[in-house]
Amino acid sequence: MTVASPDDVANIMYGRGTATVTADDAREFFEQYGPVKWTEEALGECIRLSPLLAVADHHPTSATAKWTRELLSRKCDLTCVSSLDALKHDDGGLREDVTLLMVYPRNDSEAFEVLKAFTGRRLIYVGEGPGGFCAEPRFFEELFLHWRVVQTIDLGPQLGGQEAFSKLYVLQRRESPRTK
Repeated sequence: MTVASPDDVANIMYGRGTATVTADDAREFFEQYGPVKWTEEALGECIRLSPLLAVADHHPTSATAKWTRELLSRKCDLTCVSSLDALKHDDGGLREDVTLLMVYPRNDSEAFEVLKAFTGRRLIYVGEGPGGFCAEPRFFEELFLHWRVVQTIDLGPQLGGQEAFSKLYVLQRRESPRTK
């Protein structure tokens, strides 16, 4: 029996056509960007829509951690809270103009719960659509019912030159959160 090398696995997962991807290529990509690479246009739009609020995953290699670090290095007005509880119990209250930033949220209930707790009117969601690796179906149902897409930004080539399934979506709330 032949055992696949780490390079074989990386190439199977991320290589396309004549492009090959090594395990080192994949590791470097994920260390810098996490699962989805930003573009200058995407970061510029995030900065333009600041102040931003992100619920930061505790794992330093999460997409949110990678994107927020890059945005902070560019002097973006960005506040990170460590949990949904911190978002719910923000004693100072959120500024009315704050934009929620969600980058490649896990495929569990957290993204839905954060979205439901957020009282602002604008959201930047970076990730795949329904049925992809991001969030659970209830999150997308909430988006379809209460938010509208006002801008979509393509994230360009990703690891191995693949076109991204993920995009940056700017969404505006359709109604006041108090009328839900």
